[in-house]
Amino acid sequence: MLTAKWKNLIGILFLVLGMAYAISPFFKEVTIERHGDARYLYINGVCWFSGKCPYHTDIYKEVWKERMKNESSRKELGGKDGGAAAPLYPPSLAIYTMPSIFFAWDTAKYYYDIMSVICLLTMMFFLTRLIKDLPEVRANVGKIGLVMGLGCLISAIPATIFVGQLSLVALAGALGAFYFSEHKRFFIAGLFVVLASIKPHLTLPFVIYLFIQQKNWRLFGWSSLLVGTTFLGILIMGGDLNPLPEIMVNYQTYTHYKADVSSKLPGLTYLTTSLGIDRAILILLGLVIMTLLAFWFRKINTMSHHQNLSKTEENRMKEQGILEMAFIFTLTALFMPLHGYDYSIFFPVVVLLVVVRWNLAMWLIPGIASVARPGNLVAILHVMGIPVSGILLASLGVIYLTLTIAIIIWKLRKEALEISPQVIFT
Repeated sequence: MLTAKWKNLIGILFLVLGMAYAISPFFKEVTIERHGDARYLYINGVCWFSGKCPYHTDIYKEVWKERMKNESSRKELGGKDGGAAAPLYPPSLAIYTMPSIFFAWDTAKYYYDIMSVICLLTMMFFLTRLIKDLPEVRANVGKIGLVMGLGCLISAIPATIFVGQLSLVALAGALGAFYFSEHKRFFIAGLFVVLASIKPHLTLPFVIYLFIQQKNWRLFGWSSLLVGTTFLGILIMGGDLNPLPEIMVNYQTYTHYKADVSSKLPGLTYLTTSLGIDRAILILLGLVIMTLLAFWFRKINTMSHHQNLSKTEENRMKEQGILEMAFIFTLTALFMPLHGYDYSIFFPVVVLLVVVRWNLAMWLIPGIASVARPGNLVAILHVMGIPVSGILLASLGVIYLTLTIAIIIWKLRKEALEISPQVIFT
């Protein structure tokens, strides 16, 4: 048997190796895809700081020509001589992009690398604190290091850093909001909600879940005030308080050139492409389902508070709350139109496995492997003579994870409260 010292050492080693893989884009050969999305974020910040609204395509292209003379851009977003169409992100993006504009692009691009790594470390910190807050979870340094290292092996994480995307930033905001709301520090939680609002299709379902679970108007009030103030302040800075018409034009332009994008987005978006179901319907359906689930989770939690639970049972309920959080992230991947690099959303799901008993966690492994390393599984299946696309594999993995986590939550609820399934679903 390994001693605790050796277990901790192995866990730390896994974490170091995982982090080395996560930051591997730092050492890859520079290609046109490197910092591909960060370029548009940089111009976004330049526009806002210069008092110009980046939602106006002509203004955006003009700034692009001034600051990115030697950079190409995507053909579907304006052509190499015209910059790109304005990013379709909320005004809160400016708080993340404006610090980079004080440098020329050749230097500023590394700001996005560094910030992505900082946000990944921030996610690790909040997840560690959430796990440590559960007294009955025997999660030592070795176990936490192991799951953190495994989480870093998700191929979406280095992909996010490679192109300069926002997934890690928004997820750090969502986890920070959850952590500080659990500790009743609602103003700070609201600040992290502002950060999470940078990429709403990735974090909005979780923020809605958080508001419903907390049942605290202070959290909702501070978050609404801070997000609203940020949006309004940035719009005033850009000189346009109603950019909605320009946003709609940009969205139509984007969808026109990216008509086949649904066939490249894992989850139900990909699986329903042949049926002709509009993405907006899936998004609305997903938000409704996740909102109803949040109310149901809150009802069950309220029921448990009115029972005389032992300390162990109370801690078990807290563990289930952590699993609910992972469940919402999985449902987000199922319904929302996420790209492959957005599957960084499964990092907290992998890390939170440490709170689940191993006889239950083992059932999650096939799904996690499918969403974490679809490319590797495709290669293995190809050798076995089974042709399958990585997008299909990831989509099926999301469905499997969603169903499996739902069953685990149901099982743990039943054990903790010692009531029948009929009572749980009333």
